[in-house]
Amino acid sequence: MASKPRKALAMAHLHTADLVAQAVNAAQRANCVRQDPAVVKAAKQALGDIARAGNSTTELLFETRDAWQRLDRRHR
Repeated sequence: MASKPRKALAMAHLHTADLVAQAVNAAQRANCVRQDPAVVKAAKQALGDIARAGNSTTELLFETRDAWQRLDRRHR
């Protein structure tokens, strides 16, 4: 009976080693993808689009607030 727990423990170590190897492989692959020129270009474009959308949204909010206040003054 003593051999079964040892075998189970050995199997757990093998699975852990395999999991670690897969995690390292995935991290290296993700780093290569992150550095891919097409991904870098698309990320820069997306960040620029997000910044412009944020600015447009801020402008929309200010214009909406100003219009609300103008209409409030007219209806008094």
